[in-house]
Amino acid sequence: DQGSAYVFERAGTIWSQDQKLVLPDGSDTDRFGNSVATQDGTILVGCPLDELGGTFNVGSVRVFVRDCPECLSPTGTVTGGSTICAGGSAT
Repeated sequence: DQGSAYVFERAGTIWSQDQKLVLPDGSDTDRFGNSVATQDGTILVGCPLDELGGTFNVGSVRVFVRDCPECLSPTGTVTGGSTICAGGSAT
């Protein structure tokens, strides 16, 4: 399983799943969703064993922005995300 991260919404005291975040290019060993941080509608999802540029297990952080219609598939699953950090350097 490549991993995933879930976005939940709260209405009063009730929490419900709103979206599932996945990588369209993920592999079974990426561990996407190993770490997550959120602030003001921006979601950072760690992928510690991601392969980038042919280098295995270099890792990455993917950025998702809430309420971004072009980022959503018809199923409500968010795919992709921008890679902002790979191997300790910004890309």
